[in-house]
Amino acid sequence: MLFRLLQIEVFKTFSKWRSYIGFMLFAFFIPLLIIIAHYNGGLDEALYLESTERFLFTGNLYNAYFLSFLMMNLLWIHLPFLITVAAGDLFAGEAAEGTYRYLLVRPVSRSVFFVSKWLTNMIYTFLLVFFMGAVAFFTALPFEGLGDLLVFSPDFGVSILDRGDALPALLKAYLIGSLNVLTISSLALLFSVFVSNAVGPIIAAMGLVIIFYLVEFIQISFFAAIRPFLFSHYMDSWIYVFYPHIPASDLWLALAVHGVYISVFTLLSYTYFMRKEISS
Repeated sequence: MLFRLLQIEVFKTFSKWRSYIGFMLFAFFIPLLIIIAHYNGGLDEALYLESTERFLFTGNLYNAYFLSFLMMNLLWIHLPFLITVAAGDLFAGEAAEGTYRYLLVRPVSRSVFFVSKWLTNMIYTFLLVFFMGAVAFFTALPFEGLGDLLVFSPDFGVSILDRGDALPALLKAYLIGSLNVLTISSLALLFSVFVSNAVGPIIAAMGLVIIFYLVEFIQISFFAAIRPFLFSHYMDSWIYVFYPHIPASDLWLALAVHGVYISVFTLLSYTYFMRKEISS
């Protein structure tokens, strides 16, 4: 029953044009950026390191692996908004269309119905993140080829991974990144349970994310004290996999924080939905 309902929910999600907004944007802009960079200097034009030092690069460091990493950096701030477009509609859409009674009158428990919605949200989140990486990689491959993976971060500096380690590291980073973004889509799903307009959960979730990001960037002692307890503090934990000197415990802490938030958001969503009075 769950598998069949999950199929229906996934089909319903991908039958709505707004679910493809993120996919269409990535399919258009990522190849455009890569092609423009290729014909305008490659590494010299597309890569900017926040340092006053001069770097001498040898070998093919500007390649499909590097561009897959670069796109994750460039588009990371846009991912949360694109993710919430589908998550915010999962429950609110049913309320707006008045289909709750029709769906729940069937021999389907509310628990199974909720789980199918939650799994649909997770599938959509993972698909969009990995789609972004796949578009970057396969667009760059014929133009730039493969090579060692150059990564850089204002916090951790520059690191170079051998080409044999590049693909596993990227896949692991995208998997962790998907889990990070799932926190935000779970938040949007929570707001979706409470309202009957899909726009509301998107605005509410992104508003809260923006507030968390402001706490990250504004240098106030109180904010510094609470940052380690906010999921926004660990949104870039996917980058840890590229730096061997970062302790594994830091990554596990980040994943634990995201896991707690996802669990809390899911529990609140489930509890309210189970008690929700269906009037339409």
